[in-house]
Parts: sequence; C-alpha cells; structure tokens
Amino acid sequence: MHNLCKDFAYLRLTRHDCLRTLDTSLFKMFQRKSLRRKLKDLTLEYIDEQIQHTVNHSPVEDARACMRLYKVFAREIGIYPVKIVWNSIFGSKEARFEEPATTTIRNLDDVTGPHTQILKQEGTQLGLPNTYISVSSQWGINELDERELLRVSIVNEMGLLVFDSIIQPSKPIKFVPLFDPSFGIPLKYLSEMLNTIFDKRVIVGMQLGPLIEMLGLTCIFSVRDILVSDMVHAVKNGENAANLAKHFFDAELDETFRSTITEARLYMTIFKNF
Repeated sequence: MHNLCKDFAYLRLTRHDCLRTLDTSLFKMFQRKSLRRKLKDLTLEYIDEQIQHTVNHSPVEDARACMRLYKVFAREIGIYPVKIVWNSIFGSKEARFEEPATTTIRNLDDVTGPHTQILKQEGTQLGLPNTYISVSSQWGINELDERELLRVSIVNEMGLLVFDSIIQPSKPIKFVPLFDPSFGIPLKYLSEMLNTIFDKRVIVGMQLGPLIEMLGLTCIFSVRDILVSDMVHAVKNGENAANLAKHFFDAELDETFRSTITEARLYMTIFKNF
C-alpha cells in the first residue's frame, strides 16, 4: 500500500506486523529529498501510466499501481530473478530469467554423439546468428483461456545464445511459471527484434506455426520443423522435448524446470543429426 499510516489510522488499526507490510511511500528509490511523493506521480514516472484522473478515483486502481511499483522496486534490488539486460549484438533490451545454477540436463557428462557439443554450451554465452538458428518458446494460459506467449529463446548453429527474453502477457496468467512474466518485454518490441534476427535465415524448431502467426513477421525466412523428420515423428509423444532428448541422446532434462534455451539447443542438435 501507499502511505499506510494514513490508511491504518482511518481504519483504527493500531497493531500490525511490520515485517509483513510494505509502504511504497517509504522506499528510498522512489523519494526525493526525504519527501513522500504522491502515488500518481510515482506511477507516471516509473510505470509510464496515468492514474487518479478524477477526485473520486478507484481504490482498485491504486492497489494495482502499488503492486506494480513494488515489482519495480523488487526487480532493482534483485528479489525477482528477471532482469533487464542489454544484448550487445543487436542492441536490444531483453528480460532475462536467471536460470538455476545447476544444468538443466542432469546427466550432461554422459551425453555423447555427433553434434552433442551444442547441448553442452554455457547458458548465457552470446554468439552471432548463422544461416541456421534454432527457436524455442514457452506459452501459458490467461484468465480468458487464451494462449499467451511467455518466453522466446534463440541459439545459433553452435548453441550460443542469440536472443532470450521473457514476454509480457496481455492478460493475467492462470498458472504462473517460476519467473514473473509481468517483467517481460512487450510483444510489439519482440516482433521488431525477431524481424531483424529472422531476416534471410533458416529457422529450426518444433511447431513454430503459432509463434510465427502471432508475431506477424514481415521479413523473409525459411522454416525447418523437426517434426517433419520421420525419425522424430516416430518417437512416442515426440512433441515433448524431454522425450526427444531421452530417445536420441539418452539425456535427462530437469523435470522441475523447463529451459527454452536448452530446448532450442536440442532442436538444433536433432536437426543437424537427421
């Protein structure tokens, strides 16, 4: 809440747990010269949104603004694992999720075979895009039971990271993943970036139709869906990346966390083999 003391006094609440209450009017990063600034001014500066248009404004609007301000504060001090980073290759802003320190392939040392070095690349090491790039995406279901794009990861032929970002959903998500998608970049900005990255390249992936249709890309590119391969199509439940990794490389993907970066590398490895 914003300016809690005033609200508690009005409600005649004299006792509360200080460790479980947060007053956005007291956060130092939001204040200037020790003065408490108004909620509408903070919302305009940090969220770029205007609230309290009339005297009788909605308290729901204020509550939502307080929560969004807290998320800005939480991101700055590192409470949430999603951080805005600068991609030096494309000059783009990406909302990167800080994946678990342990590898997403449990038996990585035991994985052998042609082109499996792609699977063993470090998570955030950047590389230039080649003629072939691999794409993986993660989706969620919003409150209207519609599909929402939550994350897109792209790697090059060597498995080096080209692009990775959380995507901001248009509506609240029913089942929230380990990361907070509200910290993501807008879908419109993603379309602009992928128009640049996909241009005159061959896109490798699995079931890319929904992603390409949603983005409405205008650049020229070709698509290679690994499900078209008879070898991949014959795998039971082949739409599941974990099943593909186990079948072809005896690799065990982490069941508790899904990494789209690892999946993109898996698709490129399968494409090069078959």
